[in-house]
Amino acid sequence: MKARGEEGQGNGEREERWAEEEARYTDPEQLVSPWSSLNVAITLGAFLFQLTSTFFSVPLAFYVIKNLGMNAAAINVAQQMTQLPQALQIPIGLLTDCVPIKKRRRKVALKEGGEEAERKGKRGGKKRWSELERDEASSHAHCPFPPAPSPSFTVFHFSIFLSFLGGQIMDLSQRALIVQRSRHESLERKGVLMVTVNLAWTWGNMLGFVLGTFCYESNFQNGGGMSLANIATFNAAVGVAFLPFLYTLYDPKINSITKTRPIREEMADVWSMVQRKSVLMPMLFVGIFQIFWVPNSAWSVFLIEGLNFSEWHIGLMGLLGSVLGIMYMGLCPGGAEGTALAAIQTFASLAVMTSTNIGLLFLKIWDVGAETIAAGNFEGVWRLTLLCGLCQLVGVCFVKLLPRNAKHQEMLQSFDRNIVWGGICFISFVVIAFMATIVLDVTYMVHGDLES
Repeated sequence: MKARGEEGQGNGEREERWAEEEARYTDPEQLVSPWSSLNVAITLGAFLFQLTSTFFSVPLAFYVIKNLGMNAAAINVAQQMTQLPQALQIPIGLLTDCVPIKKRRRKVALKEGGEEAERKGKRGGKKRWSELERDEASSHAHCPFPPAPSPSFTVFHFSIFLSFLGGQIMDLSQRALIVQRSRHESLERKGVLMVTVNLAWTWGNMLGFVLGTFCYESNFQNGGGMSLANIATFNAAVGVAFLPFLYTLYDPKINSITKTRPIREEMADVWSMVQRKSVLMPMLFVGIFQIFWVPNSAWSVFLIEGLNFSEWHIGLMGLLGSVLGIMYMGLCPGGAEGTALAAIQTFASLAVMTSTNIGLLFLKIWDVGAETIAAGNFEGVWRLTLLCGLCQLVGVCFVKLLPRNAKHQEMLQSFDRNIVWGGICFISFVVIAFMATIVLDVTYMVHGDLES
């Protein structure tokens, strides 16, 4: 306990010196305002990042089934590629913390992440997805395009992964800057910057659902609308338009006070955190709840092939769900620790991906292929839906692992203790779940039957 107290005191003194150093070069009031020139890139970036990500993701299932002729397993793998970068938040966070670029911690990483998402989205989408669309168009009698060679579906997945990886670097850099800014917030306004950016993120999510629902080409019977390649190009243009806002973003240069810490020290902090009982118990609930929340990928095939849902109907359901997210924004706590945030989000993301892997394996139990569903045989879908629904109830049984309220959480922290085996299990789960996801997805992409 004494060592931890001395460590916390040292960290507090370091943060206080850092805050004083920042205050020497800029107005603290402007530094915590979400709409000042120093921070507008963070707020706007969160909005645009979620807008473009959701705009692309909404028609993805419809595109994979209708345009590419793939099955539910292909939807599952494609969704995994959008989630996989979230499992890399700890190494991304460590790199932005400990490996400055041009004497900046976050600004250059944020810029490079945005440019990577823009480049891969435009190059991968425009080249590969346009070829896939041309293949489909050339099957019609009056199509002027010659048949194009069919691109590898693996390249399609890899392009998705790289694009979302760039976006994840950008998003994590923004959130790390918010944590830095929180040192200057008064007690009355604590968390205002974080909540505002989260609201921008949520509104971007809603607008992305609107665009994906109403603009995708499947909604236009006589041509028109945007293909997935057009959406990728639009997202790239949005990324280019955002870059000028980064020039006014404030990120202090590295000096004797704001110097980086060695990666070993950062890793020691992560290890110390994941051993704490007050962290392990809530995270155990999050892990169990997310793992048993098994997604039913065959449900998308059922809606599209069985019930003839259009992309508009699917997008509309997602839009209604995103509106409900606004109601829960008030529950978000103000302020967070950068390293803890990255570790917890990584754990939660891997729990989600583990449940997706389980859902991928469940597809092998019954026949839920697109052809079977299109023929009117829904028996496998209903059985799989019942199994996934029952699994999703398991997590509720562990709700007692959560603190009862804020006072209970404070009490747990005041009597906190280290559980070494718990930290070992935490790290082991992160490593095993990540490797299992990679192995399973690669196996399906190389040897799996992804075609309907």
